[in-house]
Amino acid sequence: MSRERLVVVGNGMAGLRFLEELLRRAPGKFEVAVVGAEPEPAYNRVLLSSLLAGDIASADVQMRPREWYAEHGVTLVTGQPATAIDVVGKTVQLSSGQPLAFDKLLLAIGSEAIRLPLPGRDLAGVMTFRSLADIEGLEQAASTGAPAVVIGGGLLGIEAAYGLARRGIRVTLVHLMDRLMERQLDAEGGRLLADAIEAKGVRVLLGAETGAIRGSSAVEAVELKDGRVLPCGLVVMAAVNFGAEVIADGHIHVYAPLRGRAIAGARGNTAARIFSTCMEPQLVAIAGTYRTTDTALPADVLGKPAQVRLDGDTLVVEPLPG
Repeated sequence: MSRERLVVVGNGMAGLRFLEELLRRAPGKFEVAVVGAEPEPAYNRVLLSSLLAGDIASADVQMRPREWYAEHGVTLVTGQPATAIDVVGKTVQLSSGQPLAFDKLLLAIGSEAIRLPLPGRDLAGVMTFRSLADIEGLEQAASTGAPAVVIGGGLLGIEAAYGLARRGIRVTLVHLMDRLMERQLDAEGGRLLADAIEAKGVRVLLGAETGAIRGSSAVEAVELKDGRVLPCGLVVMAAVNFGAEVIADGHIHVYAPLRGRAIAGARGNTAARIFSTCMEPQLVAIAGTYRTTDTALPADVLGKPAQVRLDGDTLVVEPLPG
C-alpha cells in the first residue's frame, strides 16, 4: 500500500521539531521530503549570538546531521528554496526547477532577514543577522576591528550587538522607539534592559531614526535623521519579514520568503491539506490567529486581529471576540 506524500517546506527549528514528533508518533506513515533554503540542515538559530561572540563553536549549533534524515527515510533537500506552490496540482517547485509532488503540505518557512529601504543599504559592510552565512560574514567583517552600528532594538538587534561587543568591537545600537523590545517590555523593563546592554559595552541610542548609510564603495558612517553621524565600518540590519498569510476566499498567498513568486490558489478540500507551524499573529495558521492585511477581506476584519478556522471544507476568517 502506497504511503501519502508529505512535503515540509522549511528546515528550521520548527520544521525539525514537527518532523521529530511525526516520526515518534507515526513512524513510516508518510513518505516525507523536507525542503530547506539554506545549505545546512536545521540548526539552533537561538545560539547564533553565542556563536558570533565566540562562546561556542559552529558544531554546537547543529541539531540533526544529514545522516539522521537518511536513517529515518526522510528525503532532505537543502540550498533550494521553494519558489512556487501549486495547491491544485499538488506540487512544490524548487529554485532548481524540480517539482515535488505532495498529498499533504506543511509550511514551516518562518522568517527571513531583510535590508531596510535606506540609502546606502547595498554598500559593502551592510549585513543582516539571521543565518550561519550571516555569522560567517560578520566574523570576517569584525576581524578588521572597525566600529559597528546595529539598526533595530528588538531581540535580533540586541543579540547581534552583544555578539559583536563580545568580540571586542565598539558597537552602537540604534533604535527608533523610546525603549528596547517595546512590543515585549514596558518603560521600566526597557530601561533595565538598556542599562544591562550598556553594561556589556554597547552604546544604546533610543528614539533615533536612521536616515542613510554613507560611504563611497563601503560603509563609512550611519547618518541619523537628527543630523548625528556615527562613523563605522560595519552596519547590521536586524529586521525580518515573516512567512505567509491566508486571505478570506481560501486562496493561499505566500509572501516572504516566497515574495513575488508564483502561487496557485485553492479552495475546499485542497486548502484543508495545507498546514502551518507559524505561531506569530501575523502569520498563516489554518487553525489560529493572524492580523489581516488583504483588501479582499470583509470590512469588519480588515486591519484587526482575526482567526482562521476550517468549517468543513471552507476556510472561515472572522474577527476575534472583543
